[in-house]
Amino acid sequence: MAFQVDGAKTVSVNVSWTPGYSGGYPVDFAVLYRVKRSGADLVEEFVGHPDNNICTIKGLFPKTDYQFNVQSANQVGKSQTSVLAQVSTPGSNGLIKVLYLYNKNT
Repeated sequence: MAFQVDGAKTVSVNVSWTPGYSGGYPVDFAVLYRVKRSGADLVEEFVGHPDNNICTIKGLFPKTDYQFNVQSANQVGKSQTSVLAQVSTPGSNGLIKVLYLYNKNT
């Protein structure tokens, strides 16, 4: 049986942040996000320590409002999440929004 959904598209969002002081320990990061006003739990996407503190979150719905946070972790523990950033994804034309988040490390 074949299954097809016509017109189903997804978009991507680049998330970037400026790390705070890590206490001298290696730090990994996670991006947490959800559809705004959905009441859903945050989706946590572990991103490690990407070059230039930028990662791409893929598979988001076009023309949808999202909320994003970044959280760091090292051998001391996890930080508080960054300030909540809100973004509306564009239509399915491949445009990418960039978020700049400040993250205080533990």
